[in-house]
Amino acid sequence: MKKLLFIAIAAVIAVGFAACSDNDDDDRFIALSQLPGNAQSFISAYFGGADVFKVTTENKSSGTEYKVTFRNGYEVEFDATGSWTDVDAPSGRTVPVGIAPAAIQNYVDTYFPADGINEISRDYRGYEVELLSGIDLTFNPDGQLVEID
Repeated sequence: MKKLLFIAIAAVIAVGFAACSDNDDDDRFIALSQLPGNAQSFISAYFGGADVFKVTTENKSSGTEYKVTFRNGYEVEFDATGSWTDVDAPSGRTVPVGIAPAAIQNYVDTYFPADGINEISRDYRGYEVELLSGIDLTFNPDGQLVEID
């Protein structure tokens, strides 16, 4: 009886650990060359000299997503077509010039000249920008400011 109870407790603990683990079953490592062509072009244009740490892909309900992590701390996410959706610089650093649309970059340069863009993400609603100072800006798809937080 004790043996059966011990086995049952061990099984419950094992299932609990498995359920609580940070296991992204859909995440898979892939080669940089397996990214869509325009994602590869984006990386060459803006991160050509950076050393890639890992490239992962994840299947979501909206389609396949890709994430490229560089050894210098930068991260870029792409959608199924290879268009960038998020570019995140390490703390205290800025995303490469040219990634943000000109209207957004001009707004930041004009109203936050001592600041820079630490992270930018985009979707069908527009762009979200986080500045080095921690200020969050939201822009519509045309690059017009919607909100400052």
